[in-house]
Amino acid sequence: MNGLTGARVVIVDDEEKEAIPVIKELSKKGIPVVYFGNVNDLPNNGLIGVRLAILDMDLVGGGVPDKSKISTLIGYLKKIININNGPYGVLVWTKHIELQELFESQIFAAHDVPNPVFTICVAKADCKDRRGNFSLSKVSSQIGIALKSFSPLLLIQKWEETGFFSTTEVTNQLSNLSIKNSANLSEWREKWKTEFLQLLHAIAVAEAGRQLSDNKVLSSLYWAMNPLHSDRMENNVSKLSKSLSKHSTEITSLNPTNDISSKAKLNSMLHLAMTNVNDFFAGNIYMRSKFGKLIPTANKILDDIVENNNKKQTISILSPLSKVIAVEVNANCDHSQDKVRIARLLVGLVIPEDKINRIKRRASFLYELGPLFLETRTISAGVYYIYFSSLHLVTIELKQALKAIPLARLRGQAFSDMQAWFARQSTRPGMLALK
Repeated sequence: MNGLTGARVVIVDDEEKEAIPVIKELSKKGIPVVYFGNVNDLPNNGLIGVRLAILDMDLVGGGVPDKSKISTLIGYLKKIININNGPYGVLVWTKHIELQELFESQIFAAHDVPNPVFTICVAKADCKDRRGNFSLSKVSSQIGIALKSFSPLLLIQKWEETGFFSTTEVTNQLSNLSIKNSANLSEWREKWKTEFLQLLHAIAVAEAGRQLSDNKVLSSLYWAMNPLHSDRMENNVSKLSKSLSKHSTEITSLNPTNDISSKAKLNSMLHLAMTNVNDFFAGNIYMRSKFGKLIPTANKILDDIVENNNKKQTISILSPLSKVIAVEVNANCDHSQDKVRIARLLVGLVIPEDKINRIKRRASFLYELGPLFLETRTISAGVYYIYFSSLHLVTIELKQALKAIPLARLRGQAFSDMQAWFARQSTRPGMLALK
């Protein structure tokens, strides 16, 4: 059962008396469980983050054909587990291997239920001791074997668990800062609440500065707390890695993926925020259409950044395929302290991945970010590279910038790296030398 603490286990069984012993045993291990026994008790929205589903194969009884039993079970799962749930394993209560095969064929054909990464069969009778009591050890050993066979699920579950505990550590430490001596419980509670709120206020002010308002206080608070969670994760990763070290060779024995689409999607997760980016802030990326003629055209930018060979032909090919964008490059602290007086936009292009071979990729005046997977109303789904040019810096009146809705925002690492590059480009002294 390694890795399930902090993750969710779902039990589906129409016989409550059969499910209760399993729930009790899992609870002793600190493993949270969600039980469903009646079709009327199913959630309105499917759960996300289930990592193990324990399923009774016969929810209808009465000699119903096997195919109907499985159809009923999968109907339950459609409502219980969200299609975006992520990886999970299945333990089915049955001694009939043909039911497992039928279950796997039907669930694979049902495109609105996520596929389990493993399915193991255990007869209920085989999970009881001589007294008829449920024995978790007889189940956990088989689940452990399955998890070892599908180690990515185990590795990710343990990482999820560490994330939960790291967040809890931050919460506990913040709470402890607010605990003072008190005469009684009522006084202690009031002090805890007041001082904790004051502490949260101070954290939010550190993030938002003069821009702090009722509308921004929570987002500012959580942004400021994210590094605290990262710090706890860093402290816990060493212990986590050592506990799973026997699985290391399973990763290193295989070649890294060469799937450009997967890499691009991961890069987008790391470096681009695509939602909740309405506020004017450092790293905001805007389409040219938001500022019109104030921003150079694709042709003007391409004239500087494409190779000289067959330049006109290259520009004619790339121009209709490229999207002009601009990124706000004023410092984070100026935004936080409400010191921005004019928007400073560094202009660039979004170019399809298969067309970048004609770009001066080694030129120092270009900042390359990619591959990235993009899909917006103005950019067709696909793999792209972004190129910002230090030769194209534009200033925009603040009032106009505040009205523009961003396409996305560069996340911390990418924005800091781009700022460092731009600072180098902006402060190059140059030198006259006779060679």
